[in-house]
Amino acid sequence: MSSAGCLRARCSVLVLGAFVLGAGCARSEVKPEPLAVGQESCAFCRMTVSQPEFASQLLVPGELPKFFDDLGCLHSYLTSTTPGPEGGVIFVMDHHTRAWVRADAAVYTRPPEVATPMASHLVAHATTNSKDADGVLTGATPVPINDVVPATWRSRQER
Repeated sequence: MSSAGCLRARCSVLVLGAFVLGAGCARSEVKPEPLAVGQESCAFCRMTVSQPEFASQLLVPGELPKFFDDLGCLHSYLTSTTPGPEGGVIFVMDHHTRAWVRADAAVYTRPPEVATPMASHLVAHATTNSKDADGVLTGATPVPINDVVPATWRSRQER
């Protein structure tokens, strides 16, 4: 093979290698971390997270996950700190299904008869169907997302 042909072959291998490496480093969807109920402390009030149906978590690139025992604690933390770097994601627990859902997609209500760990009375659901199926929420008042996740934090979340 000529030196020009050898050079083209080497360049092709390098380009292919860079493509494969780049594909392997592509950003993957952020997934919620598992909650060790009774072992995690709330990042705001420091109480043990013992009722997962009211839990939430903040995932910021390069940091350990921060768990919260009450949506009120999440809101207090977010309003008392500077928004983290781009790409952070907040998850809340669906009160009915006990499944993690992105905070920016959740439906929030304040049922006065539901006692949350820090008395915020805030609950989250993945959808209005989940909310409607949650029998303990009679008389719940709808809550705007700003009462849980401030706009400054939502604008920094990974899309």
